[in-house]
Amino acid sequence: MFVTLLYLILDLDSKIISLSNGGHEPPYLYRRRTGKGEWFKKGGAPPLGLFAESRYSEEKIPMEEGDFMVFMSDGVKELRNPKGVEFGYEGMEKALETFSRDPAEGIVKRLFQAMDEHSKKNPAHDD
Repeated sequence: MFVTLLYLILDLDSKIISLSNGGHEPPYLYRRRTGKGEWFKKGGAPPLGLFAESRYSEEKIPMEEGDFMVFMSDGVKELRNPKGVEFGYEGMEKALETFSRDPAEGIVKRLFQAMDEHSKKNPAHDD
């Protein structure tokens, strides 16, 4: 048995995120200054419990006003439409870049709408 884990600490004074990823989907990091986002894949390690000798690193990510991170489970990227096409990382990127200037609540709401539009309410097949 194993479990994935993404552990994060946000220091509000320094605006630095400390992050360690044990086999979880990478977070999406959007930089308002550049208007670009990317999947933050640095420091990824295997899921917890898979290998006794696994080591997990901590990454430091400086944040600026307007930057944001989105976290998801694999069920989001594996969400399929009735034709079996997955929402994928590409669907997340497209939605997030389209709504990136919205306030946080708007981003979440519109991301769920984009997922619903893609899936056409097709039930999730994942656990």
